Amino acid sequence: MEGLLVKNLYRSKLLLVSVIALTVLLVALDSFMLRYSPKLFWITLPLLLLSGGIAVGKLLQIRVNEYAYYDRVDKIIDNTNHKALMSFPLPVALVNNDRRILWCNDAFGSCFFRPNDDESSIDSITTEHFSMLSGEGMEVYKNGRWYRVCSREIKYNSDDGDSSSRLIKENVANATDPVHIMFFRDITGFKSLQEEHRRSKPVVIIVAVDNYDDIAGSNRESDKTFVTVQIDRLLEEYFKDKNAVLRKMSGDKFIIVTEERFAQKMVDERIKLLELAHQIKVNDRSCVTLSIGMGRNSDSHSESESLAWQALEKAIGRGGDQAAVSKGREAGYDYYGAETQRTERTGGSVRTRITADRIKVLINSADAVYIMGHAYGDYDSVGAAIGLAASIRRMGKQAYACVSRELDRSGNVKNLSEQLLGRFSEYDPPLVIEPKVAAIRFSENSLLCIVDTHIEKKVDSVELYEKADQTRVIVIDHHRKADNEIPAVISWVDPNASSASEMVTDLLQYFGDAGNLTPLEAEALLAGITLDTKDFVMRTGEATFEAAARLRKYGADTILVKKLFATSMKSRMRRSKVVASAEMYRGFAIAVVGESFEDIRVVCSQAADEMLNMGFTDSINAILADVPQERNTLLFSATMSPEIARISKNYLRNAKEITIGRKNESTNNVKHVVYTVQAKDKYEALKRIVDYYPQIYGIIFCRTRKETQEIADKLMQEGYNADSLHGELSQAQRDTVMQKFRICNLQLLVATDVAARGLDVDDLTHVINYGLPDDTESYTHRSGRTGRAGKTGTSIAIINLREKGKLREIERIIGKKFITGEMPTAAGICQKQLIKVIDDLEKVKVNEEEIAGFMPEIYRKLEWLSKEDLIKRVVSHEFNRFAEYYRHRPGIEQPTIESRSERARKSDRKENGFEKRSRKAAPGFNRLFINLGKTDSFFPSDLIGLLNSNTRGRIELGRIDLMQNFSFFEVPEKETVNVLKALNRAKWNGRKVVVEVSSEEGGKGHENGSGERKGGKRSGKNEERAPRYENKDRKSKDASAKGSKSSKKEKPSRAERGYSDARGPKRKDNWQEFFKDKEPDFSEEGWARRKPKKQL
Repeated sequence: MEGLLVKNLYRSKLLLVSVIALTVLLVALDSFMLRYSPKLFWITLPLLLLSGGIAVGKLLQIRVNEYAYYDRVDKIIDNTNHKALMSFPLPVALVNNDRRILWCNDAFGSCFFRPNDDESSIDSITTEHFSMLSGEGMEVYKNGRWYRVCSREIKYNSDDGDSSSRLIKENVANATDPVHIMFFRDITGFKSLQEEHRRSKPVVIIVAVDNYDDIAGSNRESDKTFVTVQIDRLLEEYFKDKNAVLRKMSGDKFIIVTEERFAQKMVDERIKLLELAHQIKVNDRSCVTLSIGMGRNSDSHSESESLAWQALEKAIGRGGDQAAVSKGREAGYDYYGAETQRTERTGGSVRTRITADRIKVLINSADAVYIMGHAYGDYDSVGAAIGLAASIRRMGKQAYACVSRELDRSGNVKNLSEQLLGRFSEYDPPLVIEPKVAAIRFSENSLLCIVDTHIEKKVDSVELYEKADQTRVIVIDHHRKADNEIPAVISWVDPNASSASEMVTDLLQYFGDAGNLTPLEAEALLAGITLDTKDFVMRTGEATFEAAARLRKYGADTILVKKLFATSMKSRMRRSKVVASAEMYRGFAIAVVGESFEDIRVVCSQAADEMLNMGFTDSINAILADVPQERNTLLFSATMSPEIARISKNYLRNAKEITIGRKNESTNNVKHVVYTVQAKDKYEALKRIVDYYPQIYGIIFCRTRKETQEIADKLMQEGYNADSLHGELSQAQRDTVMQKFRICNLQLLVATDVAARGLDVDDLTHVINYGLPDDTESYTHRSGRTGRAGKTGTSIAIINLREKGKLREIERIIGKKFITGEMPTAAGICQKQLIKVIDDLEKVKVNEEEIAGFMPEIYRKLEWLSKEDLIKRVVSHEFNRFAEYYRHRPGIEQPTIESRSERARKSDRKENGFEKRSRKAAPGFNRLFINLGKTDSFFPSDLIGLLNSNTRGRIELGRIDLMQNFSFFEVPEKETVNVLKALNRAKWNGRKVVVEVSSEEGGKGHENGSGERKGGKRSGKNEERAPRYENKDRKSKDASAKGSKSSKKEKPSRAERGYSDARGPKRKDNWQEFFKDKEPDFSEEGWARRKPKKQL
């Protein structure tokens, strides 16, 4: 085709040259002929014109053919372009302004869909505006693949004959409307690589054991080692499948490096490691909690580690037992966990003392100190500010409590402590000032202390806060740390404290005399503690009571503090109105207050507290919202407590109360049994009772949450099918436990009274009271869990002698006598369990078809056994466990009043507070005496070392008894002589060692544990005594004294005459008369040394 085009061009040019040459030639010829022969000129002129016309016509013909050829070629190219666009590998579509697809290629149809009347909108792929898709476009996910969508606006041009214009003209009804051509580029591979890169990013996790110091300090060394090993094993097991590197930085901190994919898995599981740590127990109690910091969305290990440390600080600052996950720089944190009870706080902690010392340094360097709380200050905020300001004034510094008393938009005072502030109006200079006044006075050397908040937006005055540099700011708060905390030189945030007033009270004990509060100031702090603990009910620990006791010591009057919380009748009516108007929405109680009044904030806060305490009123509201206004309502309750009475008053009109039976009367279907045991045998008695009733399905009631968890843990560890239910469990955990118990997957439920109140479980056989409750109503509720719907049940009480009086009171109230139960014996328990095994065998369902293939082999293996032997073996398979456990178990003694008096008589047999003991060596051993004891810092390890260094070979040691000044130990009889010879030649710490075979004959003196001699005779023949070692002078004195008194009639000792102690001296002893030769050197070992008096 190109050759043809070139050939035509060549011919066209050649013809043009020929015509021009011929024309020039004819013109020249005609000019010559016109000059010399005019006639010839006129003859050749037509010939000239004819030849010129023919040449021009031929030339035009060639040009027309060329244009036609070009047009054909252009159409061929357009068709090729259209076909290429249709078969283009990338999806392409024409979309109008109404987002309707006008045309698409084949790739679009295969990747997405073919437009039709039902589906022709681009919105099913992307809803982004066309302007957002220009340039680089945007990413969309469709049909399991990622695409980058780009759009370009094109318009039809009638003068433009390109393919796009023709494409628009052919597919768009109104070709003048703008059209958008959209291209879709498949970027799934790129996104996969990008996602893999993101999932492979490094994540550093730092784990800290919150209470490691408590575990290390309060438990035995073996317990500490056990817990440490359990923590190490837990972390290794948890991270072993997470492609992680785990390293232990110190005893309580671990660092883990893993990938983002595994960190995301941990987050999806809500950091299950926190719950697993709760399962580590020591002394049958949960003791381990973790704080975890995780650094995510970082590009390097160092950045991730930095984020992890910051996150760990957040987790610890919020009270521990939780995980803080950093989402990146300036991206905030996510928090998980923190579902267990807060850690018990100690008031006089080291941290408190160190913080107090640091604060005193800043106070001494300041010219004035301003203490500010949060907006709308309550008693806690204002009380803490007042107490701290008053103490700082006694240090000789200017100090002010800054409390805003301005009015808000509604005309109400912007604080909730007007009654408290009114008591401090007599201070001169004023102790309480406005924050705006403090902002004017604030200088570069002033110090700002913020209490009861650590968030900038919540301070009472942002203006005053902005005046202070962060190096001159102190924060004291008890709320959990938030992300936007105030930067301060000292930030003391303790979520385990009940209130800021408690923290300030602890702080002031290290302020010396300045911390001695006046009664008025102490009452301000006590009011703050009372408010935040709801009268010492919520978040109250040992430190809280210690702080309150300290304030009472300073003269705080609890009656005056209580008056601060008194409300008027009008406020109470408003509060009741707010509570009554509350409606339930998605599990939330919402009340709208449509009017404004002076104490609206206090009333609303009290109403919210009351709605929270109402418990199941949300369900009542939800039910009553859908019932007719005109109705008859019946309210049923097993008891009529004050709470139930209030509910009936709020929801019932003109109600009549009908009482069936007497109050607290027990049902006749329940048998009440009591087992009296010693306190130490309670748990063993519980196990025996449970074992005696193999088919038991019941509830074990305990008094406290701690006791509940301990009993449940012990039972589960020993193989019983039990679990716990108490207030420390989350709602999800309680629902799970109750579901398992209702469907009989649990045999025993160990619960507290509050957690089990309202339980309705069918077919309970037993209720066991692991100790009687404090009030009779609780016992009625407990025993009422069984014996329902006409069925019988048993209520068992396990008590000790001190609870006898409470038992008689319950008997009087319920009108029934308890049956005295006889503690099940080992034989009785084994018999019951044996019968259970037999009953279970009788009830086994046999599937003949499924076991048919196995029976021949089973018959072959058991054919040597007779029927009797086979039955014995099957029964023993289950029975032996109880038989083995109870074979050597002593019976549990059931104490009586007589046994107590007998024990009292036995205690009278002790002389001078020390009971006579008889120690005999084990068979094959001799018991030896050694003159070293605890006073000499001599312990079993020292005895072993002494033997190893002075004897040859290995000496087996038996029992070791360490006394104060001497000890006893047992060695094999065949080694006795060697040990005596070896140790009697030895010295220990410069002191000669004396070892003898212990005497078991009676003697005249009585040895106590400290080696002192007391008056009285020995009466036991097998009583052990330590040999006496006396110097010769002392021995001769005793002999002479004995001889001088031998003539006198021997007088009975004071002990024989009924006295318990020897008579004291009638005159002051002159100790120097015992040393006539010279005074001994009292610095020698063996002489008692008086301890120096403590310097006050």
